[in-house]
Amino acid sequence: MSSKVLKIYFTGLTLLSYSPLGVQQYVILTCKSLIMRKLILLPVFVLLFSGVSFSQPDSLYAVTLKKMILASGSQASYDAVVTQVIGVFKSNFDEQNPEFFDLLEAELKQFMVDDLVNMLVPVYQKYLTKEDLEGLIQFYETPAGKKFAQMAPDIARESMTIGQAWGMKIGDEIMKKLEEKRK
Repeated sequence: MSSKVLKIYFTGLTLLSYSPLGVQQYVILTCKSLIMRKLILLPVFVLLFSGVSFSQPDSLYAVTLKKMILASGSQASYDAVVTQVIGVFKSNFDEQNPEFFDLLEAELKQFMVDDLVNMLVPVYQKYLTKEDLEGLIQFYETPAGKKFAQMAPDIARESMTIGQAWGMKIGDEIMKKLEEKRK
């Protein structure tokens, strides 16, 4: 029985399977199931973690919040989510017209940020006034603010790695203390 290589890319994960065809089909079905679960859960997590209010948000506050999001560079992160979701659909649906997904991605990026901003207004209003947002915008318009906005994703990524190592170190220390206590 010949083996084939199956590569599935999703959220930076590469799955290589050197296996008979039957196992490959199982892997494909499992991965499609995982991808669909992620696609279904994505809106749920956005709704849960954004404190959604289905009433109309304060439009002046929403405009200020969007300006702050743009100034802070956060829109790039939101655009990346749209690109990632489109990529999943591209890889799972044989589309005869590849331009379809490019046009869809551009369209989604155009209006989805406004939608997300409206969903985030209640969360930000709970913690920050419009004046606070304006202060943040002023900061992000300074050279230091622009640099911080540009470097924030790199800082967050490296900090996460350090935080994980630090958490493991704390866990090791706790285990060491528990072992000493047992003696």
